[in-house]
Amino acid sequence: LPPTFGVPELTALFSGVGRVSSAVVLTDASTGGSRGVGLVRYFTVEDATLAISQLHGILLSGHNRPLEVKYAENSDEKSYRKNSKKPGKSKQPEQVKPATGTVYITHLPEQVTQLTLYEFFGPVGAVDFVKVLQHPGTGGKYGMVQFKRPTDANVALAKLDVQAIFGRAAQFSLQNPSS
Repeated sequence: LPPTFGVPELTALFSGVGRVSSAVVLTDASTGGSRGVGLVRYFTVEDATLAISQLHGILLSGHNRPLEVKYAENSDEKSYRKNSKKPGKSKQPEQVKPATGTVYITHLPEQVTQLTLYEFFGPVGAVDFVKVLQHPGTGGKYGMVQFKRPTDANVALAKLDVQAIFGRAAQFSLQNPSS
């Protein structure tokens, strides 16, 4: 974000795409100035997805870098992404320790995206985040879906027919921090 961008400007920009639940601009603790990063939460996943498709890559007035708009990562995802880029430091997906309430899906078909998982698991309960990743060793796709309430993850496992949407023998299970 440009250094002059505050919460009102961020909210105005993203409200043009959908109904914004909250917005914040991260600031430097010592100077109080903008760090050039903002977080926007929408009321619906559809609005968030639309914001990514419409706003990612645009140039804002007074700023020379394209805007980067993406789903937020939690600390486990960020750690996995950073470690998988370091030579000799790649973690296997099983070593990522998802938070309680996370459904872990393996053997995903190539066409499955984060939006596919949001649309599939969203009706069960409030989804905190979704991530589709590529296994660094095998190249196969797998996903993580974290629900706001751990009980919703249990409901997802009990009610949803994963093969009905994924069209192949995808497997899903609950992961907990001690696994």
